[in-house]
Amino acid sequence: MAKSLWDEFKDLFKTKSQREQEKQESVDEALEREKDVVKQLEELDKQYKDSLPEEEAPDLDRLFPKDSGYEEMEYSAPTDEELEREAKDSVESKKAIDREKLENKYSVAADEVEADKKAAKSALEEDLDALDTKYAREGESAKNSALERGVSRGSILSSALSELAESKKQAAGSLKSGYEGRLAELDDQLASLQKQLDGAIEELDMKYAVQLNEEIAKLKSERDKEVQKYEKYNSEIRQKQAQYASEREQDIEEYLADLEVKKQQEKLAELERENRYGYEGEKQKNYAERYEIAYDFYMSLDPDIALAALEASPNMKYYLGAYYDKLQKQLASRNSSVKRYF
Repeated sequence: MAKSLWDEFKDLFKTKSQREQEKQESVDEALEREKDVVKQLEELDKQYKDSLPEEEAPDLDRLFPKDSGYEEMEYSAPTDEELEREAKDSVESKKAIDREKLENKYSVAADEVEADKKAAKSALEEDLDALDTKYAREGESAKNSALERGVSRGSILSSALSELAESKKQAAGSLKSGYEGRLAELDDQLASLQKQLDGAIEELDMKYAVQLNEEIAKLKSERDKEVQKYEKYNSEIRQKQAQYASEREQDIEEYLADLEVKKQQEKLAELERENRYGYEGEKQKNYAERYEIAYDFYMSLDPDIALAALEASPNMKYYLGAYYDKLQKQLASRNSSVKRYF
């Protein structure tokens, strides 16, 4: 409300400090009342923002794929136990073949000795049979000779037959002794063959025990080299992935910074265009309504206070936009046209 002439007359007798203090109090009071106006402007601002199409966020994962394309290689390294089992299977297989060869060689030699033993026994039986035949024939011959001489029952025949029996016994003993000697000789050959076989098997065991340790060491060495090869490759891949991730982050930052610059440039261009030509469409309607609300409020204030309150407001520049300057000019023009009598 404008001051009366009496109020203006009384102001002439106030100090500058008093007038400035009273003006500031009036401005503060106006700003307090302005809060109701701000609520209305907030609602209009919300309505306008809700009407705007939602800004689509850039698909960064599409523009800058997370997957670098570098892939690590998997290698399931065998354990020590698995390698030892593999080496043992390989060595035992070769060892079994060599042992079978040794045993076959022994078996052939042993079979030959066994065949010799059977042959010796057959020869003994044949010789004994021949000895029986020989002495049976000689006994018959002695009996026939005694009959011819008429002494078949005499001591001479008996003595002759005894001599033949003793001779046969000695001959048979000699044959058996020879056989037993040959049998002992052949058994010694079998024992020697068995001893050779046992020694060869023992040597074979020692040989393949060494080979087993060598094979295990070889397999472990090959495994370790393979692990190192894969680890080196995967380490290089991880470095490339890390570099890709770092470069991707940098690219995204640069892209977003450029995008923000473009947005600001577009906003400045839009602001310049709106300052020159004004708002358009729904924005113009919304801001015109804001202006009317603010205009009605500030026009209800004392001309001396209205302009100062507007300029002191922390909200009006934001909510009125391009209409702020228009309202400021209106209030300034109104303030300067007020008639002064003193």
